[in-house]
Amino acid sequence: MLTQVSLLRNAGIGLSRKYRIDLWIKGVGFKIRSREQCVLTKKKVFLKLSLGYSHLLKLEMPKGCSISLIGKKKLFFNGICHQELTQLVAYIQSLKSPDPYKGKGLNYKYKVKVLKQGKKT
Repeated sequence: MLTQVSLLRNAGIGLSRKYRIDLWIKGVGFKIRSREQCVLTKKKVFLKLSLGYSHLLKLEMPKGCSISLIGKKKLFFNGICHQELTQLVAYIQSLKSPDPYKGKGLNYKYKVKVLKQGKKT
């Protein structure tokens, strides 16, 4: 019962003001591109990720989420459903999680990351 109440409360908050999650890229070879395709009047939004692998990763975005891309390093996700939005961003971050020593990879903007100390000489 408590879970249903919290889901309804989150949906009400999402309708009044959208949820927003910021994802920043740190690293030399990492880039993001967004592309829209209209196939039989159905608009699909794809996210192309270049994360240092030998190939591009292509993800289709769900209908409830919108993407704002600033440059090639800052990505903003907006959506009504908090649960779908956090699952999507967590999946994208799991593709290239931050390096514990230098912090390179996909990082949340407001999350404080404590880096490990390097080799002592």
